[in-house]
Amino acid sequence: MNVNGWLFTDADNTLWDTNRVFAEAQLGLLESVEQFSGQRAHHDDRLAFVRTHDQRIAAKDHRGLKYPPAFLVQALWADLAGKLGAPDDVVASIVADYFTNLSKQADLRPGVKEALPALHAKGVEISIVSEGKRERVLETLAAHGLEAYITRTVTGEKSADMFRRLLKLADNPVNAVVVGDQLDRDVAFAKAAGLTAVYFPGGFTPEWTDHKLLVHADATIADFRDLIPMFDEQT
Repeated sequence: MNVNGWLFTDADNTLWDTNRVFAEAQLGLLESVEQFSGQRAHHDDRLAFVRTHDQRIAAKDHRGLKYPPAFLVQALWADLAGKLGAPDDVVASIVADYFTNLSKQADLRPGVKEALPALHAKGVEISIVSEGKRERVLETLAAHGLEAYITRTVTGEKSADMFRRLLKLADNPVNAVVVGDQLDRDVAFAKAAGLTAVYFPGGFTPEWTDHKLLVHADATIADFRDLIPMFDEQT
C-alpha cells in the first residue's frame, strides 16, 4: 500500500477518554475518604473539589500529576476532618481501590472507531506517540481491536526533538500531522518541529496550561473523523 500521509496521534484523552476513568477513580477516592473520616464534602461540584487539591499538589511536586496518590488522600482528609494524619492502613486501602479503578478500560473518544480504519484504508500511516506506559497503550489498543491500524507505538517524554525525529519517517512533511489534547506537549512541540499540529481538546486541562499556545494549532477538531478530509486535501 502506498503511504499517502503520516498521522502521529497521542493516546490518552485523544484516542480514548482517560479523563473519565480518572474522574470516576478520583470520585471513588473522595467517597472512601469520606467514609473513613466520617466527614462529607459539601460541594456542588465534587470532582472540581478533588481536582483543586490534585492540581495544587501537582503544581508543587516535581513529578507533576504523577505524584503518589497517598498525597491526595491526606490532603482531602485534612480538608474534611480538619487535621492531617489518616491512618497508614486506611491510606493504603484507599490507594489500592484507586489503582483498581484506574485499571478500568477507557472508552474511545468521538470518531476514533470510524476514523482509524478509514485513514488506514486511505494509505495514512498511523503512529501513536504517548507519554503513558507502553504496555497500557498496547493493552487498550487491543481491547478496542485497533492494533491493526497502527504502524508503531512510541512512548517517552515528548519534546520538539522527539517530533523532529519522527518527522524523518515521513517522505513528505506536508502530509505529516500530529493530533493531541495537550497544547504544550502535543501542539507546541509538533509545530516547533515543523509538523501540522491539530488540537483535539479533552475533558481535562491542567490549570497551568498556557492557553496562548492555541495559536500554534493549525486546526481544532471536535471529532477524530475531522482529520480525514485533511488528508484528502494533502494527497
